[in-house]
Amino acid sequence: DSVPTAAATPDSAAAATPDSSATAAATAAAAASTGEASGTDCRIIYYYHIPKTGGGSIVRYFGQNPAVDMLRYESTKWVPVENKTLYYWEHQDSASHWDKYIVPQSLTPGLHFIAHHWGRYGMLEMRERLGALRAAAAAGG
Repeated sequence: DSVPTAAATPDSAAAATPDSSATAAATAAAAASTGEASGTDCRIIYYYHIPKTGGGSIVRYFGQNPAVDMLRYESTKWVPVENKTLYYWEHQDSASHWDKYIVPQSLTPGLHFIAHHWGRYGMLEMRERLGALRAAAAAGG
C-alpha cells in the first residue's frame, strides 16, 4: 500500500510547504531510485494527502518502489481486515498510531514514506510531532 507525503529532512522545515513539495518529491524519488539514503538524502518523507490533488499517484509511485517503506497514517473504514497492520493501527487513537507505529518504523534504517491521509486526526499536532521525529532521526544518525 502506498500513501503520499511531503518531505521531511533534518535540514528542512517541520512541514513541507506547497512550493517545496515538488522539490521534496524529486529528492525522494532520486533517493528511492538508488535504494540508498546518504547523509544528504531524504530518509523520511512526510506527505499530507488532500483528496483530489493527485496524491494517489504519489502514493502509488512510492508504494510500488521496493526500496521505500510505505507507512500509512490514516483512518478509514475501507481498510480490509486482511491488511492486518493498517487495520489494527487505524482503529487505534491517532497518538498511539503515531507514537507506537509510525515513529518506531520511521527510525529503522532505510527510506520511509509517511502518508498522512486527511481523515486521520493529528494535523494540529503534526509540526510538533515532525520536529520530534526529525530530532530523533538526527540523534540516531
